[in-house]
Order: sequence, then structure tokens, then C-alpha cells
Amino acid sequence: MRVLNLGCGRRKDDFPEARAASGIVGVDISPRSQADILHDLNRFPYPLDSDSFDLVIMQDVIEHLDDVLGVMGEVYRVARPGAIIRIRTPHSRRAA
Repeated sequence: MRVLNLGCGRRKDDFPEARAASGIVGVDISPRSQADILHDLNRFPYPLDSDSFDLVIMQDVIEHLDDVLGVMGEVYRVARPGAIIRIRTPHSRRAA
């Protein structure tokens, strides 16, 4: 299983399927991250091949991006047919 972690931060492999993954690609804007690719997720297109990933993860990042529809278009483009897309956001009552 090939995995894309968008906005990976310092924990590129912090998700349950990490052990089963044949490859994990992390993308983040911060040079202090574990990213394999440094890229601003607000800039399209992403420097990734189309139809490349079986699982796309975004953990606590989408709420920080300017164009959610543009982001979802890129996620759709890079995901293989039948891929799983997992997006996690903080609960509004817990957000500080």
C-alpha cells in the first residue's frame, strides 16, 4: 500500500496503517518536518504523479488551508481508483 501524508509535520508515519505501507510519502511546508517533499499545500498542482496512492491522510491540516475544494481536487487526482482518503480535523469544542 502506497501512502501519502499531506501536512505530515514531524510524524510522517503516525497512523495505524504505517506498518503495512510499502511506501510513505510525506509532504509539508516546514523544513523541520519529516517531509520527503517540501511544498505549500495552498499551491496547485502538487508535485506528485496522478493515480499514485492507495491511502491519502490529512491529520489536522485541512482547516489551515485556503482552498479546500482545490485541495480535494488534488487529493482526488493523486489517489488511485478505490483509494481511501482519511481527513481528521480537531473537534470545534476542543479547538483553542
